[in-house]
Amino acid sequence: MRKEYTHPFFEMFWDLYDKKVERKKCEKLWNKFDNNLRYEIIEHVNKYVKTTPNKRYRKNPFNYLYNECYYDEIIQEDNRHNEAFQHIINHYS
Repeated sequence: MRKEYTHPFFEMFWDLYDKKVERKKCEKLWNKFDNNLRYEIIEHVNKYVKTTPNKRYRKNPFNYLYNECYYDEIIQEDNRHNEAFQHIINHYS
């Protein structure tokens, strides 16, 4: 049986995204992209995973690719909100 070729950028995407579900579907879709788009996706993923450190809340990687979520705005958390929340937690602890 012939082993299929895995593009090195896909491995980079897969490792960065770090939510290991539906790999075959992701890879099949990934192989349809040109290198410029792959590069853009990897740049976006790098930012996206930083804003979603708990991978439970990340989109599944196939959905991310299929729905072109790499074009979505990355929403940064407002630190003022976190500080206020932490103040409330500390007050009642």
